[in-house]
Amino acid sequence: MDKLFEITKDLQPLFCLSDESVQSTGFGYMQEYFPKAARTIPSLLYKRIVSHPYDILFIDKFTPLSPELQETIANIKKNHPSITIFIESLKNDTDRIIEITELNIDKLIFADAGKEVFWDHLQRALTPRYALTQNAKYEQHLEDIIFGQTRDLYVQQTSDLLTGFKNITGLKERFKESDHKGMLFLDIDKFDTINTLYGMRIGDSVLRFVAKRLAKFLPDNAELFRISADEFAVLVTNPQHKQLESLGQQLIAFFLEAPIVVNKLQFDVSFSVGFDYGDSYDIFYNAKLANREAKSVGGRICVGYKDDSRFLIQQKENHYWINEIKGALKEDRIEVYYQPMYDYAQKEVNKYEALVRLRTANGNIIIPHFFLKPAILSELITSISRVVIDKTFKTFSQNSHAFSLNLSDQDFAEGYLEEFLVYKCNHYGIEPSRVYIEILEETSMNCSSDFMEQVKRLRSLGFKFSIDDFGVEKSNFSRVMALEAEIIKIDGSFIQSLEKDKSSRIIIESIVNFAKKIGAKTVAEFVEKECTFNTLSEMGVDYAQGYLIGKPDPVLQCHLSQKEKTKG
Repeated sequence: MDKLFEITKDLQPLFCLSDESVQSTGFGYMQEYFPKAARTIPSLLYKRIVSHPYDILFIDKFTPLSPELQETIANIKKNHPSITIFIESLKNDTDRIIEITELNIDKLIFADAGKEVFWDHLQRALTPRYALTQNAKYEQHLEDIIFGQTRDLYVQQTSDLLTGFKNITGLKERFKESDHKGMLFLDIDKFDTINTLYGMRIGDSVLRFVAKRLAKFLPDNAELFRISADEFAVLVTNPQHKQLESLGQQLIAFFLEAPIVVNKLQFDVSFSVGFDYGDSYDIFYNAKLANREAKSVGGRICVGYKDDSRFLIQQKENHYWINEIKGALKEDRIEVYYQPMYDYAQKEVNKYEALVRLRTANGNIIIPHFFLKPAILSELITSISRVVIDKTFKTFSQNSHAFSLNLSDQDFAEGYLEEFLVYKCNHYGIEPSRVYIEILEETSMNCSSDFMEQVKRLRSLGFKFSIDDFGVEKSNFSRVMALEAEIIKIDGSFIQSLEKDKSSRIIIESIVNFAKKIGAKTVAEFVEKECTFNTLSEMGVDYAQGYLIGKPDPVLQCHLSQKEKTKG
């Protein structure tokens, strides 16, 4: 009977008796296992069913199945299908058994079968209900587990594990909950330096301290979110007039005045802050753009988003040129123009500089001034370099002239040059000694071990090197000597002012003397006047390059070969 008790202990039964004073055998049995069993009479049955959540209805053997009671039973089955209905009968009461069958009641119990049989029949009848109840409880348990796991997963998805504050997913969710908003986008200035010098663990500790301090400083209508490594966002609900500007400036000042201390190490933390107001999620991206503008001018300032800001205009131009470059690479619209270099000693043009040009879809030729920086920012410059190298080698496979190629930091960083240049030399039948690898003077500043190793290997294969734009900004004679450059190209600004600026003459003379002592040749760029051409020759410059010699052209030309004939 233990199993029956397990089944019945939580059930609420209702006994329907012809008269509440009647002592039913079944009712007596049921009270052993149903201490909460209640009684009613046929006339009050439906009212009791409606007013109380009963699980079982038991109609004893003495209660006549009148038409009224049968109608009540039908309504209970229709409107309260969860109630299990038992009707008691005697084994020899054939008429009652037939009535029960017509009522479509399958829970028939014989009152004269004995107590054990009564309980066995009741147990078998209630077992399916018990199983359903247990399944429902199990399903609810599973739902609770799934809900808990879903809730935990939601928390993980919307929260930053390092700081405990909400992340960008949480920001997007929170953004839906309010109307007018303001957004601050904060980026810790030069945070990579902390990771590099002190390690990621200290860096993470600094980020936790920064997040806690930021949160404490924020007003009631602002909430902090961590976006990525060293980037945070502050969502301000219904911001007051100029609240974002003021808050951004206060945050910058606060951190500058109060350094972060981690493991007895002091860190001066500063921010670049961008902000924007609005109702759409676009203010996040706008604030981020304004943040980039703040960083571009050195950081530690708060900048508001403006459609017509110089930074945004530059961003749009970069985007335009990046698309143009991609289209030109795909459609073979990267072209190479060649500008001649006149050899004073040989009195002829015997070298050329390969210069890249971009031909637009409508046929316009664009100089690098417009697209070079976007190409570097988008890391498309090496794809351009490969095209220029291939087309230049193909052109010079038809003659014996030397030529120079302009290459960037990224070309060296990718590490493809040695294999690629050797392959092109073999493919087009060009001796490496004809090839000058021209690098900016600022590129030579790199002088990393990898860069210098590449230079060494390329030189051992026969390639030569040329330093471009020497004499301005960060020029360094020792780096030129370390590179063992065969050619030093004097920056054009000195050439253009040679005839009227004494300082330019002194600088050119110094570079020429230095080059001769280390065995390098010099090239004067931007030679556009006859007098400049002659002066440079007198000063001992080895090569002249500029519009006087010849403009960049897709076809090789030897302009000053003809000029020398007229001079002679």
